[in-house]
Amino acid sequence: YTKRIQLAPDTPEMIIFHTLENTGSKAIDGTQFNHNFLEIDRQPTGPGFVVRFPFEPRITSVEGDPQVLAARGNELVVLKALQGEEMALATVQGYGTTAKHYDISVENRNSGAGVRITADRPLTSLRVYAIKVSLAPEPFIRLQIPPGNTEKWETRYSFYTLK
Repeated sequence: YTKRIQLAPDTPEMIIFHTLENTGSKAIDGTQFNHNFLEIDRQPTGPGFVVRFPFEPRITSVEGDPQVLAARGNELVVLKALQGEEMALATVQGYGTTAKHYDISVENRNSGAGVRITADRPLTSLRVYAIKVSLAPEPFIRLQIPPGNTEKWETRYSFYTLK
């Protein structure tokens, strides 16, 4: 496995290039995901933070406090400020089978900053994890790599300000 991180010239972007080579005798069939622990402007997770998608998310289960996140239109909104060890881990559905749905933005509307996360693979699972210091979308992709083959994929992080 090789991971190469590149800062894009002249744009506020970071690109992660992934390469996984199957050097074994059995197929690799599994998932890969990123935690994406995001802290925006050193502000604690609370009202004003949203996770935006190109689809209408449906929360299908929640571990922790079910009163932290709510689906509204194409967003998950944070309803309350998290304190101490409070957390919520929401399983989200509603995405399709194309890479265009791996397009997730996390915004701190209090400070006016956001980050957009895209990839060149479709989602196979999606969770959103919220704790006091971080709001973390966790997108999963499927990897199926026969022996002797190599898979490559990339994840792009674009940083922006809200207008």
